[in-house]
Formats: sequence, structure tokens, C-alpha cells
Amino acid sequence: MKASIANCSEGQSRIRIGLSFLSGFPAPGSYKQFSELSSIDEETGVPNAQEMVRQMVSGQEAVARTARKVAPLADKVSDEPTLDLLTQRMQVHEKNAWMLRSLLEA
Repeated sequence: MKASIANCSEGQSRIRIGLSFLSGFPAPGSYKQFSELSSIDEETGVPNAQEMVRQMVSGQEAVARTARKVAPLADKVSDEPTLDLLTQRMQVHEKNAWMLRSLLEA
């Protein structure tokens, strides 16, 4: 669990730097700013366990789709570190989605 949290924090820092580089603007720094840009809806209720897993699958898939969508922008400006990061994030989130889907099939 600690390794997953550390991996996520490192990934977030690298994404923040990459966003600033690609867009020329400071990356969002507050939760409110990030949530306004998010393609993942925030759950305000208390869903049952199966619904929570479905939502996590949906979120993992959304992150992978977003990384795939942004990759051509990084490629266009020859930003190899960001391309590498996006590839890593796609792999992590696609694997997480696959593992979570297996819970729903059980």
C-alpha cells in the first residue's frame, strides 16, 4: 500500500511538471482546480461495495484514456519524459482496471 501511495505521489508531481511544460501555464495546485478539470465524477453518497469497485474501474479507465489522448501533444513537442510518464501511467491504470474488473466478475 505504501508503495502504491508513493508511486501515485511521484506520478502526480511529474504530471504537474509536464502540464506546466506542455501548456505554458502553471499546473493546477488545489483540489478545487483539479476537480474542475476532472473527467471523473465525485461520489457524494455511500455506494455499496460493488458500486465502489465499478466507480474505481471507471476512474482507472478514464485516467488511461486521458493519458492516451494527451500523448500526441507530448510527442508533437518531442517531450520524451512526458511520453514515458504517460506510458507508465497508462500501464498502471489499465492494470488496476483489469484487476478491479476481475473483482466484479467473481
